[in-house]
Amino acid sequence: MHRSHTFAGLLLASTLAGCGSDTTGPGGGAQVTLNLASRAAPGANASAAALAVSSPVAGTFADGINTLVLQRVQLVVREIELKRADRDVVCTDEQANEDDCEELELGPTLFDVPLSAGARQAIVATVEPGTYDAIEFEIHKPEDDDAGDAAFIAANPGFANVSVRVEGTYNGTPFVFTSDLGEDQEFELSPPLVVAGSAETELTLFIDLAAWFQTPDGGLLDPATANDGGANRNVVRDNIRNSIEAFGDDDGNGRDD
Repeated sequence: MHRSHTFAGLLLASTLAGCGSDTTGPGGGAQVTLNLASRAAPGANASAAALAVSSPVAGTFADGINTLVLQRVQLVVREIELKRADRDVVCTDEQANEDDCEELELGPTLFDVPLSAGARQAIVATVEPGTYDAIEFEIHKPEDDDAGDAAFIAANPGFANVSVRVEGTYNGTPFVFTSDLGEDQEFELSPPLVVAGSAETELTLFIDLAAWFQTPDGGLLDPATANDGGANRNVVRDNIRNSIEAFGDDDGNGRDD
């Protein structure tokens, strides 16, 4: 799996055209469900970077000294793109280039990351049947100089120049963490995602929340110290960058099939 940069609740029913903006594309489409997960179902190894001690209670983590409770985690995402394995696929006349065949323009969309185990549906999409070997998306900080962003900010006033927002408690003290992280992220899908006919295919973005507020030695840090100007700002930004995986997940258990 290749990670080039970084990523992304509200149930969003949407259409992803595997070859253009038409809802089914030439020859019809097949359904893909894009899920979000932050913990694998019981019995799975949820994270290679998990805390040494973690609570089974959703959103709660401990390192033996400190306790972190995540009550809500939100991401702003735009532009989700599935990459076809056959890169020489021919687009229709209405499409300017290969990216137009594959890209979904959602505008900024607010996602609530699930805190309990297993995957939760985020997007239902229609793609052209075929094999897809990569996914790309952008974690986006909305800015008021863009019309689409301005409308989003009007509906979500707390997200002006904010792409990540976390509410919770650290050792019992409430905190709000925000970040203006804005980057693209790309993942190879191995094995590739095969979308065929009318069969439903599931793809999961796994976000390792356990790793977000970790120190380099695996302990917990206070999220309040990671806001702008805080001593741990860059540590947490790097943790977020490295916290996401993408894989096929047809049983929706939050782990790679």
